[in-house]
Amino acid sequence: MNFLFREAYWASLLILAGVLLIVRNVFKLDLPVIGIIFPIIIISWGVSILLGPKGNADNDSTLLFHNGSVTGVDGNSSYNVIFGKGTYDLRNIKVGDKNTRVDIDAIFSSAFVRINPNIPMKIIVSAVFASGKLPDGSVISFGDRTYTTRSYNADSAYVEVYADVFFGDLRIIEDDSATF
Repeated sequence: MNFLFREAYWASLLILAGVLLIVRNVFKLDLPVIGIIFPIIIISWGVSILLGPKGNADNDSTLLFHNGSVTGVDGNSSYNVIFGKGTYDLRNIKVGDKNTRVDIDAIFSSAFVRINPNIPMKIIVSAVFASGKLPDGSVISFGDRTYTTRSYNADSAYVEVYADVFFGDLRIIEDDSATF
């Protein structure tokens, strides 16, 4: 519930209220401004309760109403960005004896993922009313699509990346350089 005390959260609600008031007065529409703003506050509060301590913007695995980047992505981990923007660097992830799994979820958000084409990876992108852009230039808006790096071999260990994007934007870029 930390985000309820952030200036950016309240500023965005005030801007939304101002835009709704302008639309209401200029276009003579009967918009219940308080009836729109109040449910947004209640929904935000409910999301923060559901996520519990993971909803804190200082937590590396979940970015809630926050922008950030994660450079030391670990295998068998889950990373979420909700109402924010996240950058995830998978270029130095280690492949062990068994397959390694990484989950990246972007919900009403933008996520940018850098991968190394020299690391064997199988990336499954699921999109719902979203934009998922893969390194081969393909774009998915609804459904699932699988992409594999050039070093992927189904018979040996690899990194499985499950990327879900819901009402947001996900972009995966191949980059074998060592730095951003």
